[in-house]
Amino acid sequence: MKKNKEIIDLAVVGGGPAGMTAALEASRLGLKVILIERNELGGSLRLARKVANFPPWPPVAGSFLVGVFKKRIFSAGIKILKDQVLRLKAPGHPQRCYHLMLKKFGQLRSRTVILATGQDFFLPEGLNFKRETYFFPGELDLYRLKRGRKVAIVGGGEVALDQALLYADWGAEVVLFSRSSLKANPELLKEVESSEVRIRLNAVLLSTRQRKTSGVVVEWSSASGEQHKEEFDYLVVACGKRPSLPGISGRSVFELPRSEDYPGVATRLPGLYLAGDLKNGRQRYVSLAVADGLLAGYEAFQFIENIRKRGEL
Repeated sequence: MKKNKEIIDLAVVGGGPAGMTAALEASRLGLKVILIERNELGGSLRLARKVANFPPWPPVAGSFLVGVFKKRIFSAGIKILKDQVLRLKAPGHPQRCYHLMLKKFGQLRSRTVILATGQDFFLPEGLNFKRETYFFPGELDLYRLKRGRKVAIVGGGEVALDQALLYADWGAEVVLFSRSSLKANPELLKEVESSEVRIRLNAVLLSTRQRKTSGVVVEWSSASGEQHKEEFDYLVVACGKRPSLPGISGRSVFELPRSEDYPGVATRLPGLYLAGDLKNGRQRYVSLAVADGLLAGYEAFQFIENIRKRGEL
């Protein structure tokens, strides 16, 4: 594995709104920053059909906001690594550095780290689908959605509803399956209910299998217990998200900052901060992610300033 002898000030892991904001703020304050993103800059914001609760802007597509963030990142000259952090080794003492093990670029050493890795989609318990039969949001190429294509979406939350409207915008015939009532803000609920998206409440998906030619057969049961089979071109599962964390070694326990002793973005490990959806759970707001990023970037700056004042750099 390649080893870089240089020690940077800050490694930001995750290129969503929180990560990009943290990198921008820390760079503005004079830190040497590297932003690490395994996919494309933007995080889950790239998937949003419409962001209606980010105060500086009227309702706008998530991809538009991502473009605004990216322009700032590029103009600031922040170094970006397209790579995945496999492991993070914590220092044994605050003045020592973190070791980040990257999949492609090897080892990176940094005095501080901000984890803004967001959340990953996963298949919840009870949905025993074969992986080749379904997509997660963001995996289905929208250019496949020619008019008349039939898409099933599993989920009843805001992500599922937003994706349903997005696919419908592209001409697909969309059927939304939810085990219970829909859970979303009133504006989004109203938009879905007035759209051509078909909604099946209290529906339990039993199994899926690929068709011999293309597409997928979905078996499901209604509230009455009656079982149905239906064919779709695509199946999208949008009902489960969990924190995305690299493996962390060097300490026996890594705890998210939920105790009164560690409010905000701080963790129990000096110089390690969390920001954005990773720490905010179901409160997945762009404005919260931006606030976290600003605070985390500033906290990293203060941490390094304190080290300098002690003469440890």
